[in-house]
Amino acid sequence: MYEAEIESYWNQVGEFTRQHHENMRDLDRMTEEQVHDTVTDVVQHFEENFRTTYGTRLSAKIAEQKKDSTSSEIMMYIAAAVLTFFAVLIQVTAAMAKRNMKKVA
Repeated sequence: MYEAEIESYWNQVGEFTRQHHENMRDLDRMTEEQVHDTVTDVVQHFEENFRTTYGTRLSAKIAEQKKDSTSSEIMMYIAAAVLTFFAVLIQVTAAMAKRNMKKVA
């Protein structure tokens, strides 16, 4: 009788653990899909709204407003912003790839 209760208990713990792992895998998949969709939307937004001509026009407007700023300084800030965006994008992609590698292993 005692052994049957212990066995029943461990069976319940095992089932709970299995369900928990399945739920966590589902949450990981959903999170990965959401991050991928968000990154795709952000990239698409930047591609649609911040083309090179936009940056050139923006820098021209800023140059007109501030006569003491040179165009090379403005272009440097634009380049820094673009590079920062791509650095964040690379980090997110690397984190997603690392997570996928852990799932496979």
